[in-house]
Amino acid sequence: MKPDESSTVRGQILQLDPKDRWKPIDYIRNIVFFVLRHPIREDILRTSLDNLIRNHLPVLGSKIQSDGKQGVLVCHLPTPSHDGPLFGWSSRRVQTTLAASQLLPASNISASQGVTWGKSIVDLEKEWTPTTWPRARYEDKPDTATFLVHLTQYEDATVVCTNIPHAIVDQLGSSSFVRAWLQVAHLSEKELQRKATYRVTTAKERAGILLGFVPELILQPSETRRLLVFPEALIANLREKHQAKIASTHGAKLQVTNGDIVAALLLKLTHLHRKKPKMIMLTGTVNARGRHPALMVDQPYLHNAVMYSTAHFSISRDTSVCDIAYNNRLAVIEALKPENVDRAFAVTREIALRGYTIHVCEPGELSFTITNWTAAWHGIDFSKCRDRPAGEDEELVADTEQHAEPQHVPTSSPLVFGHSLPRGRPTRFNAQIMCKAEGGYWCDFTSSTKNMALVDQLLSVDPSLESI
Repeated sequence: MKPDESSTVRGQILQLDPKDRWKPIDYIRNIVFFVLRHPIREDILRTSLDNLIRNHLPVLGSKIQSDGKQGVLVCHLPTPSHDGPLFGWSSRRVQTTLAASQLLPASNISASQGVTWGKSIVDLEKEWTPTTWPRARYEDKPDTATFLVHLTQYEDATVVCTNIPHAIVDQLGSSSFVRAWLQVAHLSEKELQRKATYRVTTAKERAGILLGFVPELILQPSETRRLLVFPEALIANLREKHQAKIASTHGAKLQVTNGDIVAALLLKLTHLHRKKPKMIMLTGTVNARGRHPALMVDQPYLHNAVMYSTAHFSISRDTSVCDIAYNNRLAVIEALKPENVDRAFAVTREIALRGYTIHVCEPGELSFTITNWTAAWHGIDFSKCRDRPAGEDEELVADTEQHAEPQHVPTSSPLVFGHSLPRGRPTRFNAQIMCKAEGGYWCDFTSSTKNMALVDQLLSVDPSLESI
């Protein structure tokens, strides 16, 4: 749904699209953390969010319910006369600095020569969200708001956390409504007024797919989940090195990206224990908007044209990062061909209508899914809401044109963390590249505990990851 579409149907009932109703999309909640290295004005954020929902995006204040007939999920939008709260809001103050809390690695990631570890997203979630918050839609109470916000305010920083059902807003959509929210906070509401190769597997195949993971979970049942930070310089050096090797082997036409290298490292580090090769499906989320004639990119959307690239190859501790990155780039190129975009969404619709889960894998093999959010957060700027001591002037810069008004100088990009995964399930078969900020790529990484010991051992002797 585009932001302007909802304003024409206030007080009505909207049926969710099939792509927003398949499992587990229909019940998981997206929890996203914006880590800001400065205090902010809570009153500005709260007032502007109320303005945004009442006047521009009432879908954020809707209620998701079953239609009672076919069990189809629908959104009940608030009426124009609704005078109650449209979202849940809470906050708490911590009488210390963010650094003193020791929740995050040191902020000088760019100066680091190797990988940096941090607390897991689950651990950060415990610190930065209320214990009463639902983590999935089936945990909602009758009075639970669809959209929830919580602020954790340190002496020198703020963590803004949002919680909303994935059926209403996907990760790229989160960036759309946050941009709109901040535009309202910046008094720029006029910007919001614009016009507005897969198959469906059989039941036998799906059973075979699940059985393929059983040996992994029996032999190595325990997992360790951490925040993993790759310095940007490390990734750039590895990309240059592996690009030269790819050019000498396959030609210079194909260019791998930093995202390919990060994805390859995440998969490689997960399988350092694997002695014998095993086939794997490496799946990555890609946004087809702007890559297909029917999918315009000229305005923001709460739900984007998200589909999957799929690379199929064997993985073991001997598989090189270079080969993984090369295969991943080929898969992305193939997935974004217009004819493959059409096929992918046709099959996605059929999977949703049948009530199947999202899982791209073959029977007896393994899968690994990577979600990359980094592009979603470009341009997110909370600095207009910054809380400044009395008498401190806002940092301004004069426009180059004569008589122009001074312009605001934005601060650096915020750290953005979060997850939208079903709870109580293994997370070692997927990873999230959550953001690129403060000189590093911040990732949500899980491995079997036995394999994590091998990761630590590797980093102790090769912190730059040149040997893999």
